[in-house]
Amino acid sequence: MFSLRKFFLVIVILVISLGLIAQERSAERIAREHLETGTLAFNDRDFPVAVENLTIALRMFREQNSDLTPFNDEIRDSLFRLYATGVNSSNWELATRYGEEFLQIDPSNEAIVRNLATIYRARMNNMSNAIAVWVRYDEQFNSFVAKQEIADLYARNNDNANAIIWYYQALEMNQDADLLQKLASLYMNSNQSDRAIQVYNDFIASEPSRRQLGIAYRNMGRLYQDMNNLPLAIQNYERALEIDFDRSISLWLVDQYYDSGNFERANHHIDIMLRRNQNDNDAIYFRAVMLHSDGRFAEARPLFQRLVNHATYGQTAQQFIRSIDSEN
Repeated sequence: MFSLRKFFLVIVILVISLGLIAQERSAERIAREHLETGTLAFNDRDFPVAVENLTIALRMFREQNSDLTPFNDEIRDSLFRLYATGVNSSNWELATRYGEEFLQIDPSNEAIVRNLATIYRARMNNMSNAIAVWVRYDEQFNSFVAKQEIADLYARNNDNANAIIWYYQALEMNQDADLLQKLASLYMNSNQSDRAIQVYNDFIASEPSRRQLGIAYRNMGRLYQDMNNLPLAIQNYERALEIDFDRSISLWLVDQYYDSGNFERANHHIDIMLRRNQNDNDAIYFRAVMLHSDGRFAEARPLFQRLVNHATYGQTAQQFIRSIDSEN
């Protein structure tokens, strides 16, 4: 009799346990059904239905989550889909709420950090939150990208003092010539041209790579050009071109040398431009004009003839041709 009672007791316990397990599986199944329904609704761009089902799925997975029955992947999936729903439906409150929650479990996701910062800045006019997203990322990962983004945001917000601080922090990690240009521009905007120049001189003294050196010289040329210091602008642009060709700089130098009567240097750059593109109309025009100025009409005329149908130079070229022909 005693053994029979024990047997029935075990059976009762098993039935209760199985019932509890069935309930747990049922809750999991319901959560998965909501996740699937929400995902399908998102794909169909039925965003209200997507939000309704995904939030239920997220809540249920969180309620059931434990060390024994982890649902970390499902929680992550639900959060990401809610964030994506907010982005795609232009529901910025929804996007930022669940984007921020997603970053709590996946803080290294730089794409979401960048997108949240953009939403805060451009869609919600909340610059402080945009900066905060990147600051949290930088605190965890000591990121050059984050430091540059933070500096850019401060600069965009006309907070030059903080922008300069963060640009310097970025430069400590990566001596980038384009970043130097931003820093120098801030100094120029703050009427600190001497500091801007010193930034470049310090960088050049650090013996950067040849490519970075060329960018630095190009940016210094632009800096001096903005300061209307044409001799130093020309000097730095010439140094930049020794490292890497830049057509816009070459053309600017041709124009400067032509205006100052230095045809030798102007023709030097025209030769380089024509070697790269024998149909470069700007180079052809300046070559023709200088030949005409030197009285070499026979050489200038065929060059002008090549430009008679050009939108910019056509009318002037025709006038030069008529002038040349009238002399003969």
